[in-house]
Amino acid sequence: MTRRYGILFGLAMALLTGCQAGPHPGLAALKVTARAEPKQGVPMQSSEVGVYDRPASSHYGGGGGAFEKVDYASLANIVVWIQPAGATPTTMPAGAPPGPPVRIDVGDKPSGDDKVIGAGVGQQLIFVNRTARAMTIYSVSDGNDFDLGRVPPGGERNYVVHSPGLIEVLTDSSDQPLARVYAAPNSHVAVTHSGGEVTFNDLPPGQYRVLSWHPRLPGSEATVDLRPNQVQSMTITVGVNALPKEYPK
Repeated sequence: MTRRYGILFGLAMALLTGCQAGPHPGLAALKVTARAEPKQGVPMQSSEVGVYDRPASSHYGGGGGAFEKVDYASLANIVVWIQPAGATPTTMPAGAPPGPPVRIDVGDKPSGDDKVIGAGVGQQLIFVNRTARAMTIYSVSDGNDFDLGRVPPGGERNYVVHSPGLIEVLTDSSDQPLARVYAAPNSHVAVTHSGGEVTFNDLPPGQYRVLSWHPRLPGSEATVDLRPNQVQSMTITVGVNALPKEYPK
């Protein structure tokens, strides 16, 4: 009986181990923690004291006073992506396959300063009209300008991402974007919040660039060496501290 229980226990542990996320043999994985940082030297009395230089009266949302405050502790819409160190931040690595299609519901409520969707160059975006009327869906974003025409209620239109950068999806009946997509050079991209963690799994070992972007704060870049059969961890930041320092000549 004892031997039987030992075998069952061993099988249970093997099943639990098999459920754990990790790279396949010979490949690597990277866990990235995103962090938003206030300007160095600014006194912080709470998580929402750091001031960002955008008027509170803008269409992105109001605040109290002449400038809007930033909640660094729970800042959303931090985009993180990785690519081989030999590739530039704006080009797709040769041979990198596009990710699966991304479905985006388009409704009456503009996205404003809400959710940012992550995608990669070569990835297909599927826009679904969730309103009760036909609407024109288009974009004038650099490198990703398109006009999908009038889409009937419940109808779909497709667009393949051409270039990296922010894509604002527009319609004639609103002066605010219906959706915002940040296109990275490849599909190894994720959207998280300050303190959030994303994992990129089954990567070929080697040196990678890890980059971040945010619609309101400057992103940053770091380099990491990934080793086979290992899960490595690192932190990437957004905030004015990531800006290059310029000194008088």
